[in-house]
Amino acid sequence: MQENETTKIMQEIKKFGKDFAKINLVYLEVGELSSLTPQEIKSSLKKLAFWDAYITVKQSKVQCNCGYLGRAKIFERGPGYCLFNCPKCAKTPKVLEGNDIQIKGIE
Repeated sequence: MQENETTKIMQEIKKFGKDFAKINLVYLEVGELSSLTPQEIKSSLKKLAFWDAYITVKQSKVQCNCGYLGRAKIFERGPGYCLFNCPKCAKTPKVLEGNDIQIKGIE
């Protein structure tokens, strides 16, 4: 699953219009609730395309029916998944920020 997600990232990078052979560094913002960790992304990009990655992590922001608004509580993470809940009531909150992987630039 990790390589499939990384392949999607590579396809998005290709939309920037640069030749893969000319890319050396990819700048990404990875949400802490993303299904891939920064380490998984870096490893896959290096393996699949020989690219280095500079990655910043964006904290999550969730809103729950119990009234909580803030950072999610991650209770389990594995290759290709991230499980989280509301730290106040333990229900599944609505994610407002921090679950995406965004391309910020390429060199």
